[in-house]
Amino acid sequence: SQCAGIIAADTNNGVGIAGIAGGDGPVDGVQLMISLGIGTGHQAGFEDQGLGLRPTRTDVCLVEHLSKQVPRRMRAPGTAVSYSNWATGLAGRIIENVEGKPFNDVIKERIFKPTGMTRSTFLHELPGELAPLMPESAVRENGQWLSSGMPVIFGEAAAGRLRATGADMAKYMIMHLNEGEIDGRQVLSPGVAEGMREPTHRLAPGMPAMLFGWYEIPTQGTFAYGHGGFLPSFGSRVVLLPELELGLYVTVIGEGAWSLGGMVQDAFLDWVIPAPKGPRPTVEPGHDYAPFVGHYRNLRRNFSRIERADQLDPHSMGELIIAEHPDGGLSVIKDSGSQRYVPLEGRERVFVSVDDQDDLLGFSGSGDEVAEFFQFSFPVYTYARVRLIDRTGLHERIRMVGLVTLAGVLLGGLWLTRSWFGGNGTEKSARAALFFSGVFYAAGLLGLAHFWDDEWVPTYSEGIP
Repeated sequence: SQCAGIIAADTNNGVGIAGIAGGDGPVDGVQLMISLGIGTGHQAGFEDQGLGLRPTRTDVCLVEHLSKQVPRRMRAPGTAVSYSNWATGLAGRIIENVEGKPFNDVIKERIFKPTGMTRSTFLHELPGELAPLMPESAVRENGQWLSSGMPVIFGEAAAGRLRATGADMAKYMIMHLNEGEIDGRQVLSPGVAEGMREPTHRLAPGMPAMLFGWYEIPTQGTFAYGHGGFLPSFGSRVVLLPELELGLYVTVIGEGAWSLGGMVQDAFLDWVIPAPKGPRPTVEPGHDYAPFVGHYRNLRRNFSRIERADQLDPHSMGELIIAEHPDGGLSVIKDSGSQRYVPLEGRERVFVSVDDQDDLLGFSGSGDEVAEFFQFSFPVYTYARVRLIDRTGLHERIRMVGLVTLAGVLLGGLWLTRSWFGGNGTEKSARAALFFSGVFYAAGLLGLAHFWDDEWVPTYSEGIP
């Protein structure tokens, strides 16, 4: 079938996925790349890529997509969290391999059917009976609202192509809140739902953790967890509070969908868990902020493909500066402004916003050690310290200049041909053309090597403020 086959090994990437085969093939080397703690906790060390999210005319099976879009692993597994749709897609492929069935069929049989989710699917094409029940995005043209369809993830189906009604998502939340059981049916084995709430990575004590397929959501002393995702015109979130036996599912379609969904989530949490009223956090004298000050950049980006071209603009990579605030504490300086954080009492290397007690800032390391990574309260994203040459896009500008210079080889070649063979130039001009063509060619080759060679990729262990 189309989805039978073997994911080819790519030893240069060190991904360790060789032997993940279709049909009855073996599942070898999975522990190297993706245990359920590393992969679903998004700590496999992969670069990000958007190619798996692009629309296609027909469906692309998991094994085909994963083998063609293998990302590079930029750091050792377990080093830091960086959300990876590809790793989640591979987890789905492992399920296919073990069960010998397409991913959607397995989920339908194991999750949808016993949970009563009769209006949910991971299929590329919506079944006829589901199409009218699903929301669509709309645009306004000439005073009328027109349907623009529904954005859908294609290649990495297991990473976010679930389409479900609100009623079905309510059943899914009830099942998790009831420890894997709903209406007397045990959907998940005993202990699985609880185990999925166990931390797989916590950057600093007291910071929200990545869980098994979920992430922790900071609240005022009440444990909450969930998940969310978005496309340019779509955003969806799930929030669960097991102690209160409450859940929230919100989907927004249209411009600003992710931000609007976040506002709904925050309003919901403020309603069920009112923030205690009190004085704004203050800062005690005597703190050393030097280990935290520096330039940082979001790890969730591409390092090795043409997609990295957007790094010419440092703000597109989530670059920001952390500086010491004049009144004590730290200032996080972004393109949109700055925010002040002060040390959180009782938590080493954790800071809290002076304006929002759920807005935390945590750094890796201990004692006076220079921080290599930090996270906000949203543990899906990790920011890594960058070297001087990598700041403000300089590293990428040097690389791109080399690529543009390569085009000069063509111009120099034309000049050389006209001068040498056309009889319209002198020997001096021909030699000059030959010289500059060589310069252009060497610079272009340097640019290409700089663009693709792993040795030019920043090593975050060398960061100095």
